Amino acid sequence: MNDFARGHFEKSFTMRDIRRTFKTLAGMLHFTENERDIVNQHVNKTISKKHYDKYDYFIEKREATLKWEKAISLLLSVDGLKGIEIIVENQNTL
Repeated sequence: MNDFARGHFEKSFTMRDIRRTFKTLAGMLHFTENERDIVNQHVNKTISKKHYDKYDYFIEKREATLKWEKAISLLLSVDGLKGIEIIVENQNTL
């Protein structure tokens, strides 16, 4: 990935950049804050989560990831950018 970035971008990027970009773009596409946090493994880091809540949120991660896949597929379609703009303007949902 770093070789690709060096060949195509002026500045290299890190995995942290990808995670930040996802959170920003997913927010624009009206993902809930919880959906964005689940995908980025930022689910509730409180004491109760650490000791009592052992649920792994796999189903929620899958749902949010499928929603993201739908957004990427839409973007790559013929009129993808227009479709994304409609979602951002809150005239449609994923």
